[in-house]
Amino acid sequence: MDIILAALEQSLILLPLVLGMHLSYRILNITDLTVDGTYVLGAAIFASCIHLGLLPAMLLSILAGSLVGTIVGLMQRHNIVSDLVVGILASFMLYSVNLQVMGRPNISILGKPSILSMTSQDIWIIPLGIIGFALIITLIILLQSKLGLVLRSFGQNQKLLDLLGKKAENYRILGLIISNSLAALSGMLAAQVNGFADINMGFGVALIAIGAVMIGRHIIIKQQENFSAVKEIITGFVGILIYFLCLSTLLRIGINPASLKFVLGAVLFISLRKIHRGITI
Repeated sequence: MDIILAALEQSLILLPLVLGMHLSYRILNITDLTVDGTYVLGAAIFASCIHLGLLPAMLLSILAGSLVGTIVGLMQRHNIVSDLVVGILASFMLYSVNLQVMGRPNISILGKPSILSMTSQDIWIIPLGIIGFALIITLIILLQSKLGLVLRSFGQNQKLLDLLGKKAENYRILGLIISNSLAALSGMLAAQVNGFADINMGFGVALIAIGAVMIGRHIIIKQQENFSAVKEIITGFVGILIYFLCLSTLLRIGINPASLKFVLGAVLFISLRKIHRGITI
């Protein structure tokens, strides 16, 4: 039971980032690795601005993520530079930005106001679960709306959108704003739960999110199945929960923490190869 609760809590912390990555990777068909840096930025802004109050610090974190999404969307404009390369460059530059924001590699926020203290709860799972549920419902509604249809069209055929009189690049920017805002939200939640913001806390989260999305799709969505907004969004939660259940199990059976990322990376690679044979990525 302890393993399940620990895995569930970690899954709910990272769920906003996974949902954002699902939007960019699956819906927009963009591999945006910027979220590695945006995740840290959300935590850094929150930790640096918590003296202004809980709600202002949370709002500034999300707005910072939105700003990053806008800039990355402009950098990717018209696909002059590969989205993958832009994501790597943006994440690389954000390392310096995050360090400037924090002023040092690590900021402790233990004893500071948090969502947990504001809601008078004893455990994080309840407020995290409420936030996660609200985000899942919101994104399901978004994908079922006319705007969601246009975002899906962007991922399928950008030129067609332009021919229909819709400015495709505006939808790229909008999608990346939502994606990076969710990544910043996830980083902000991680800082509150862990009690600190660290410059290296976002290392590899983009790849974890992509792996979670694909594993969840392999489990829930059948090959050539028609699009379902509900199933698409649920895949993110299922995938990240499985990832952290595996992580907790490996730690429980005594895997050396120094070898943990290597083992999990190998598991993700094998899973993705099997998924690639079963569905179109």
